[in-house]
Amino acid sequence: MVEIFDFISLIMADILKALHFIVPNYGWSIVLLTLLIKLVLFPTAISQTRSLEVSKVLQPKLKELHEKYRDHPEELNRRMLELYREYKVNPLSGCLTLLIQIPILFALFALLRSPEKFGLVAKPGGPPFNGETFLGLSLMAKGNPKNIIGSLGNLILAVLAAMTTYLQQKMTTPSAASTDSTTDSMVSMQAAFLYFMPIFFGFITFTMEAAIGIYWVAQSVIGILQQIVITRFFVRPIKPEPEAAAKPKRRKQ
Repeated sequence: MVEIFDFISLIMADILKALHFIVPNYGWSIVLLTLLIKLVLFPTAISQTRSLEVSKVLQPKLKELHEKYRDHPEELNRRMLELYREYKVNPLSGCLTLLIQIPILFALFALLRSPEKFGLVAKPGGPPFNGETFLGLSLMAKGNPKNIIGSLGNLILAVLAAMTTYLQQKMTTPSAASTDSTTDSMVSMQAAFLYFMPIFFGFITFTMEAAIGIYWVAQSVIGILQQIVITRFFVRPIKPEPEAAAKPKRRKQ
């Protein structure tokens, strides 16, 4: 597994070097690499957004099926599959998207944490990322909780990471209005993650190399813009009834 991540990291390092010829600053090269990754994964983002939209419509229907067939699990599974087919949605699409993204994320983190391991140095034994800075912040700088003033650049990056993570999650988290206890517990968990994840990634951004923070802020900002584009041009609002079921009624003779 480690060899696979290293292989992906080496490919990303080569792409990063090529981008560095276009924009001779590794900070901006990381932003361009993030944009390139988002463009490659754009079809999966469209699929994920459509699944989220469909889930808003399916949620009350699935609740009805659970109540009606709670004592007949086989029939429940059959009815649920029929419902998914009617709305042309794959319940495993979210898992498939994660399976694609996780190796890329792990490989990119490994690259940005140890750039010298993958050849991102001007000469053997030289400083990682050639010692370059991004908007005055060293790409390998880490925040120090005991020296906030000296870590001001990392602190600003951490705040930006937390804010953009929150906005991105807010846009992609489905809302549900229901008095059902199970649904209420799910909504409570979603609300907890909505606030926990930005704090977590803000902390990670502050304590790890600035290059990782630059990537995370870039991917969050691009993700927000991407979500706006997808919801406006690629994913239409899902109707309560599937297209196949929306047939015109016959007139009475």
